[in-house]
Amino acid sequence: RGPALSLIIIIFALYSHYIKKIKPIIFLPLGFIGVFIMSLIGMGRTPEVTVGNQNILSRGFDGFEFNLDSLYYMTHDLAGISWNLYVGVDFVRVNGINWGSTFIGYILAVVPFLAGLVESAFSVKLQSSAEIFTTIGLGENATWGLGTNLIAGVYISFGLIGCIFLFFCFGVIVEKIRLTLYSKNSISFNIIYFTLVGMAVYYPRTDLLTALKPIVWTYFIYILLRNVALHSRLQQLTR
Repeated sequence: RGPALSLIIIIFALYSHYIKKIKPIIFLPLGFIGVFIMSLIGMGRTPEVTVGNQNILSRGFDGFEFNLDSLYYMTHDLAGISWNLYVGVDFVRVNGINWGSTFIGYILAVVPFLAGLVESAFSVKLQSSAEIFTTIGLGENATWGLGTNLIAGVYISFGLIGCIFLFFCFGVIVEKIRLTLYSKNSISFNIIYFTLVGMAVYYPRTDLLTALKPIVWTYFIYILLRNVALHSRLQQLTR
């Protein structure tokens, strides 16, 4: 659900920024419809729903009951990340902070296969905060994950002071990118800003550096395609 939701948000954000502002009277109903569809997808992929020959939306609709409990289910993901927040507090109380070790995997993931090579070379397991919380909640052999919490992910790495400092810096950086986007409108800041916008809904249940890889890879693909286009144009001019 995450990539599809991010793509939809990016499309709407780009349309609102470059073509026409989307009014709240249009955006809010679309938002509620999106929440409903994502809830159906969530229900359709649970083990309790018989798979059969139906697609995931049909299975989700069959499992959906028009009552108060089903409406509460739409906020189920929010409840899950709240649980992770308390688990993170207890983890630090027992084990102390890990000084950013859960962020290393996200940094290495920018280079393809580098994280796996580091794990093999140094015989270490690069765990994310989501993997830590899933192990605590479901054990070592869990067949599904509990995700993480944006605050808890930073908290288990750097504690309370680290949360205050990093989120202040993150807010300042995002605002500077937004202002630069309006003043210069460069492709680089478009890539960074709209990638972050696309992850805005998903960010509360992921780690702070989750957006790093898609930003770097998108920029790399842009540079590659631009150079290919320039090379092709130069070849046409020299003929």
